[in-house]
Amino acid sequence: MELIDLSFATTGPLIEGVDFTAANLPVGTSLSVTVTDATHATVTLSGQVANHTAADNLDNLELHFTAAPFAGVALADIYNPSNTSLGLAFLDPYEIVFVDLVDDAHNFFEGRRWTWFTMGSGGADWGFFHYDLVNIKLETYGNGAICHPGTRNIVPLPQGHTVGPTSQITPPGTWYPDQLDLSNPNYTDWNGQTAYAGVQFQRNGLSHYGWIRLRVSEDGRHYYALDMAYNEAPFAAIATGEVERPVLAYTQSTFHESGANDGVLSSVRAIDVFGTTWTAFETLEAGNGLEASNLPEGLTAQIERLSDTRIALSFPGQTADHQNQHDQTTHVSFDASLLSDVADGMSLSRSMTLDFADPYGIEYVDVDPSEGIAIANPGNNWKYFSWEVGDAEFGLWYVNDHFRLETYSKSGVCNAGSTNLAAL
Repeated sequence: MELIDLSFATTGPLIEGVDFTAANLPVGTSLSVTVTDATHATVTLSGQVANHTAADNLDNLELHFTAAPFAGVALADIYNPSNTSLGLAFLDPYEIVFVDLVDDAHNFFEGRRWTWFTMGSGGADWGFFHYDLVNIKLETYGNGAICHPGTRNIVPLPQGHTVGPTSQITPPGTWYPDQLDLSNPNYTDWNGQTAYAGVQFQRNGLSHYGWIRLRVSEDGRHYYALDMAYNEAPFAAIATGEVERPVLAYTQSTFHESGANDGVLSSVRAIDVFGTTWTAFETLEAGNGLEASNLPEGLTAQIERLSDTRIALSFPGQTADHQNQHDQTTHVSFDASLLSDVADGMSLSRSMTLDFADPYGIEYVDVDPSEGIAIANPGNNWKYFSWEVGDAEFGLWYVNDHFRLETYSKSGVCNAGSTNLAAL
């Protein structure tokens, strides 16, 4: 605490009952005040309590000063000699916190180039981006990851690898190109792989360790963040793939109609399990350990066991009603008998979206002259515009004597051997 227009008469510990009183302290604790100089003191709550989860937090501890510890002042002249809302915050027991990116963070070269995601704790924020259509980076906001020695190339770790205080953590550089790499022309260890990145981040000034499960396509052009976990205990290690209790992880929650626009849902979604395994089966349909509500007529639900820890969910069949207005939400649930071990309270169900499309057509977009999609030199040198569908975003801009079309990494029809757009 700090005094303003006021000073303490002496330094050292103050005497409870003479210099101050305290109220509403939990049983087993005591409060002390130590004056460090003429205008500063430290208030300390010490002891041990029996109930100390987050539900036991308090915000009504009271500290009342008398005039005794202050130099040459009456109590009535002190603006605020009492504080009746001191807080006491407890922590729930430390756990391994699992975060499922249900709709996986996905970037690709000719489309989305930046995606942010978070573990939801302190400084545990991350991002995907690519640069020059060849470099895939993991934005760590200053956090470090396990990299190959002497490089900023993130190591693809297998399941069960320990990430902790003894790991060799590499921090990123401040600016591009010194962020940490997943893939580039000279580093392709991740290409075609699903593996774990071991990461470190700071929370309240303390180091925490975690893992992020990532996938990079064989050609290095698509990259995904699937799920992640961290240890709430500061300075405590975690094994890649480790969870507190069994949990299901979903790659996507939307199933799209096939490109033929024929009422068939072509999407197949993986469902992984951590902390336990799927029991022995091959293929199961709805009504046999698997339930799915609100399915359109002609469709059923099916799961196929791919490994001890992964199944594939699909909706085979064909429906006659498959325009955009027929989009449907189905609730999929799994019987506990399909898993070797089920934790108390473990969620075995999830809502899924069945996404149909109207018959294909050519969509013409007329540019309203009042919208002014134009640039000039001299004049306005930038104008963003969008078709408002998917990643169809563009921009006109003028820079360095060039009029350019910003495509946000999408290709265009150009004159052979150049990036000069062809006039068709």
